[in-house]
Amino acid sequence: MHNFKKLGHWLGKFTTRAHVRLLEVGCGHGWFLEAVSSRFDVMGLEPDALVANRCQAQGLSVVQGFFPEALPINAKFDVLIFNDVLEHIPGVGAALQACDTALNAGGILVINIPSSRGVFYRAAKLAAKIGLPSVAMGVGGVLQGRLLGG
Repeated sequence: MHNFKKLGHWLGKFTTRAHVRLLEVGCGHGWFLEAVSSRFDVMGLEPDALVANRCQAQGLSVVQGFFPEALPINAKFDVLIFNDVLEHIPGVGAALQACDTALNAGGILVINIPSSRGVFYRAAKLAAKIGLPSVAMGVGGVLQGRLLGG
C-alpha cells in the first residue's frame, strides 16, 4: 500500500487539473484505487467478475470487463495506469492505441511492469526453466510516458 501511495504522490506532480480522473486497468482488489482515492477521482476496470463485485461492495467505482470494451461510451481520463497487467493483455498494440482515445489531451499513461532484473523475476524464470510452478511475482518499475495527440 505504501508503494501505491508513493506512486499516487508522484502522479500528483504531473497533474495540473483540480479534478483528475484516473482509470486503473486491471485493478484487482482495488488496493491502488484505495491508496489514491483521496487525490484523484478513481475508476477501475477488472475482468474477474467476482473480484470486481467485491470492489463494488467496498464502495469502489469498478466496472467488470476488459479494456477498452468495458469503458463507458466517450469516457475520458487524465491518467491511465496499468499496474502489472499490460503483459497479460492480448493485443497490446490495440490496447495502447485505445489509450490514446481514452486519455484527455495532455493525459498521462503509466505502465508499471515487472522488472526482468528483479530477484522475483529471475527466481520465477529459473523455476520455469527447471519445471517448477512459479508463484513469484515481479517487482515493478514505472515507465511513464505522455501520449501525444488527443
